[in-house]
Amino acid sequence: MSLGLPNHLAPSRVIAAIARACHGVAWVCLVFAGMSMVILQYAESPIITWPAAVALLPMAVALAVHCRERTTLSAATYLVIGAASSFWYAQTLFAQRVPESSTDAYLTSLPKVALIMVGGPALGAAAAACWALAGFVLAESVVLVAMVGTSVNPWLDLSTLAATGMVCASFATVSIGRSAPEHVQPALHRAARDDELARVRYRLELRAAALLHDTMLSQLAAIAAAPRGRLSERMRASIQRDLDLVVGEEWLAPADSPRRADAPSDRHPTELEAAVDRSRHDGLIVDVSGDMDAVSLLGPESARSVALAVRQCLVNVTEHARAERAELNVIATEDELTIMVIDGGVGFDESGVEPHRLGLRESVRGRIADVGGSVDIWSSIGHGTSVVMRVPREHPSERPGSGTGPSATVPRS
Repeated sequence: MSLGLPNHLAPSRVIAAIARACHGVAWVCLVFAGMSMVILQYAESPIITWPAAVALLPMAVALAVHCRERTTLSAATYLVIGAASSFWYAQTLFAQRVPESSTDAYLTSLPKVALIMVGGPALGAAAAACWALAGFVLAESVVLVAMVGTSVNPWLDLSTLAATGMVCASFATVSIGRSAPEHVQPALHRAARDDELARVRYRLELRAAALLHDTMLSQLAAIAAAPRGRLSERMRASIQRDLDLVVGEEWLAPADSPRRADAPSDRHPTELEAAVDRSRHDGLIVDVSGDMDAVSLLGPESARSVALAVRQCLVNVTEHARAERAELNVIATEDELTIMVIDGGVGFDESGVEPHRLGLRESVRGRIADVGGSVDIWSSIGHGTSVVMRVPREHPSERPGSGTGPSATVPRS
């Protein structure tokens, strides 16, 4: 019985709805009881029943106040005034005519049912049921006293008993329906937490695998291909930068987090420019066209992923394409940023790349897919390679703190 509401809000809303329904029934009973007394006054002129209708007026006023307030005080006031009004009503009716038919029992039951439909304040299902039971006890007690005072034989009123049972059953249903979500919700929270941890673990593993390929594996391959003897100063500096990056654990920090004071000095604020400069330092000629500043249209995580993917593409040009020159083109559209890396090297057949080679699969495709982008590669042996990366732009409404839109881009798995 959640009505589509959150589990912590549904019970109180359902209890309030049942209480309003009870108040509606109470109003119907009071109106019909008053009309019945007026009709009897004119239909059977020797008897006087209009005082019974007047007796219901204080009870109606108390019900109106309770419908608006729904507090413990208003509920108790309604029960006290309603009990007095019911006694006055029953005594007036029994003094004028002795109940002889089911119609007379029906007239007696109306104010009693109205008293049972007190609804109670919003204190929970069990408390609301107790208020209904209190109304039943008070109603039956005052009517029994009126019967004894007017020498009317008491009888068991099944209609008030049924009304009490119906109200209590309604509140009990809310209480039973609430217990299941309360037991299930901790398990759902644990499952959601485990799912989030698995997602974070997967992203860290993906980032670690790409970083391992970009640094250690690439450096080991470069060392293996280097001539015997002492490593060149350029290679030693490159190895030291990669060691600082891995050992310093800066790669674990979010892209927009503050950098450490002892971070490597070659970390440029624009990471794409830093990737290009590093490749140029390694001896590759990189011709840049388009708008390099357009990378600022991306979020911090996307900008970092693009820079690292471009760096890997340029490393592939140097190590595998055996080309001395590469072209980098950056094009910004309304919805996405397109980055192209083109070389005129030896080319390759992507379907023939061995599964253990992580360069394109993790360092390029994996990184770009992780920020919601896509990668297309065109290459043929002897005719070079073209890598096209498309990454969705981050619009101002989607940036953290803008107040309109999601606080972060949800990555594709």
